[in-house]
Amino acid sequence: MRSFIGPRWRAPVVMLAGGTVINVAVVIGNGWRWRDEPLLVLMTILAAIGYYVWGGRDSDTGAMYGGREDERQRLIHTQAAAFSGWVVCQALLAGFVVALALGKPTWPFAIFLGVGVISFIGATAFYRSRGTQ
Repeated sequence: MRSFIGPRWRAPVVMLAGGTVINVAVVIGNGWRWRDEPLLVLMTILAAIGYYVWGGRDSDTGAMYGGREDERQRLIHTQAAAFSGWVVCQALLAGFVVALALGKPTWPFAIFLGVGVISFIGATAFYRSRGTQ
C-alpha cells in the first residue's frame, strides 16, 4: 500500500497534525487567547519546517526523519523507542508510589502503567509468534 505523502514529508505532516490537535485542545479547554494561540501555531509550523529541513540532511537523524533509514539506523530508532518506553514506565511507577505515599488518587498512574505492561506482553507474544526472520 503506497502512502499519499512522500517519505520526507511524513515527519513534518505528523508534526503539523499533532500540533493542530494540541492547539485545538488548548482552545477548547481554555478558549482563544490572543497571547497564547499564535505562539502555539508558530511553534508547530517551525517544528514542521525543522523536521523537513533536518530530514534533508546527510546524517543518521536526517535519514530517519527523511524516511531513508537503513537497517543500522532502524535498529537505533527501535532501541531509542524501547528505551523511551522503559523510561515512561519508570516515571509512571514513581508517580504511582509518590501518589500512594501522599494519599492522592493513583488511578491515572495505574491505568497508564497497565497499558504499558499489557502492550509489552502483547508485543512480546506477537513478535515471538512471528519468530526471528
